[in-house]
Amino acid sequence: MIKEDYGYELKYYSLIPSTEGVQQRNTDISYLHSMLEMHHPDLVILYDEAITNFGSGQYVSCIENCRSLLENFFKKLDTINRDYVKGILAATGESIIDNGAQLTSIKKIYTYWIDNKKGANRFRLFQTMYSVMSGLGTHHENVASKEDALLLYLDSLSFYSFCPFTIPQK
Repeated sequence: MIKEDYGYELKYYSLIPSTEGVQQRNTDISYLHSMLEMHHPDLVILYDEAITNFGSGQYVSCIENCRSLLENFFKKLDTINRDYVKGILAATGESIIDNGAQLTSIKKIYTYWIDNKKGANRFRLFQTMYSVMSGLGTHHENVASKEDALLLYLDSLSFYSFCPFTIPQK
């Protein structure tokens, strides 16, 4: 349960298991797994490890697997340098232009956004997901909880469900 104090009221949130939608979730997970096997078999091991690690209470490892899955997925979109940042830009179709130059670095894109208060919305979404997974997983900046791992796993699952196989195939 999470308690949030907004100054004027307290809000309580809790994450509880639900049997509602279990069949649909299992179908989605099975579909995603089969699509990964079919189109990107090299990523299946990361997906399977994320599920296994979550189930065995290894939440940091689960988040690390989700991060690696996200990173490797986007790297495939940059067929020249295998740069996940350029892969995110390719996936989102965003082109951030500043003073006639196309921006392709995280720092320059965020600086542009801070200065202009617009642009790179989709890029920032995926880069933020990657950053959160890095902080809670790979870099151990904070202690990862079961809820963190579950939410990041579900976010990853949602992403792959919506845009899973637009990558050029082998």
